[in-house]
Amino acid sequence: MYVVVAIDVYEAEQRIIDVFMNQSISEIKPVLDKVQVIRYPLVEDALGLPSIEVVNILNQLCELGSFQRKLYIRVAVCPKCSIIDPLLISISCPNCSSINVFRKVFVKHVKCGYEGLEESFSEGSCPKCGFKYSRSREFIRRTVFECSDCGKQFKTPSVVYTCKNCFTSSSISSLSFMDVYSYSISRQSFLKITLIYRIKDFLNSLGYEVKAPSYVEGVSGLKHRFDIYGFKQNNSSKLLANVYVSDKPIGEQVIMNVFAVGFDIYPLQSTIIAIPGLSESARQFSITLKANVIEALNIEQALEKLKNFINQGFKQ
Repeated sequence: MYVVVAIDVYEAEQRIIDVFMNQSISEIKPVLDKVQVIRYPLVEDALGLPSIEVVNILNQLCELGSFQRKLYIRVAVCPKCSIIDPLLISISCPNCSSINVFRKVFVKHVKCGYEGLEESFSEGSCPKCGFKYSRSREFIRRTVFECSDCGKQFKTPSVVYTCKNCFTSSSISSLSFMDVYSYSISRQSFLKITLIYRIKDFLNSLGYEVKAPSYVEGVSGLKHRFDIYGFKQNNSSKLLANVYVSDKPIGEQVIMNVFAVGFDIYPLQSTIIAIPGLSESARQFSITLKANVIEALNIEQALEKLKNFINQGFKQ
């Protein structure tokens, strides 16, 4: 049983990414538990949340671009109660709806032209010419269904799906379907987490203690999230940074958000690490606001610029 707790979506992102890294997996797949509920146990354990909340968070992170989802399976569910529990499948006659339907298999011997029920070949040869019966091109098999009540023959019976929970009967056309997804880290998130780990190792080598992520309480009482918080116990040196990775230049909104947070955490100042860099308008905006920005095309360049930034004495 889970104790449901509120969790910041970015904190959830970090915990789920840790699942990928710690489990050495590239994809989180769903499982069907004993009570027929679609679950993601690894994520549930990491977040301490029930399956329905986990799915909501995973889909929200997909919308934010942190993860990618792929259709894993499309399952039939009862149109009345939406239960996934395996539906009871039965067949009936499409003519009179009788359930007294049985299957017949006919076999035709191509060479001599004889055709009859497969049972007539029970002795292992064609009843007409004696040719040895086998599953080969010499013999053509066809299956039909026949209703014992109305006598009609048909290729395909009507299929009825009955819910074991509410006993609602449905045809294939009236069933409901639910899409179930697997989830993987997007390219941008993979690059971001890789850079964060590299920065963490680098700062540790310089004697910093690092929290990633970390929350800093502002004068307003609000807690602001940062991807990296590096500090030294006996030193005023502190590094607050957020990493942004995209497939296009980072826009002005990021600069505006950092500027707004800056007022609340003053005198601390945060740093933006942007891959593949800022848009021209965002760059001009950052210059006007005197924001700390590290622009880079890739991880190695970002690390090199961060080293120079620290060596030159960044603003705190």
